[in-house]
Amino acid sequence: MTEKEYKESVLQCCDNVFRFLYKNMKSVEEAEDVLQDSLLTLWNNHNSVEKEKAKSYLFTVAYRNMLNVLKYNKIRTGKEETNTEITTNDYDNKQLVSYALEQLPEKMRSCLLLKDWEGYKASEISEMLNISEENVKIIIFRARRMLREILIKQ
Repeated sequence: MTEKEYKESVLQCCDNVFRFLYKNMKSVEEAEDVLQDSLLTLWNNHNSVEKEKAKSYLFTVAYRNMLNVLKYNKIRTGKEETNTEITTNDYDNKQLVSYALEQLPEKMRSCLLLKDWEGYKASEISEMLNISEENVKIIIFRARRMLREILIKQ
């Protein structure tokens, strides 16, 4: 990939990667840091990455960097996520859905966000997360079912 192709790829998918990271990390600063590290990794490997695969490569790197940051934060704080009960009266629908998404396991949440919020196809998600397309479909199905169960309980 040339420098020009790198710039085009970054301009084309940078916002999508940031939205994905922010939705998962809940912190603008951490999402920006992970995005910057991911862009640097793409630049360092731009000679070996094809232009057509740049988007997938960037999402894969960003996803892995995000998981590393989340694991580090969990170890550093020594806290596990707690499941606190909420009522529908306390939150509007958007906050309720955000709460329900937080209850999903990381891989389910990532697949669901990439599919439903970002609009990627299962084949693209499988490339980004390095899992089979069939597995992506199964994960999305289970994530939606789990999300529905969480929302019904509320």
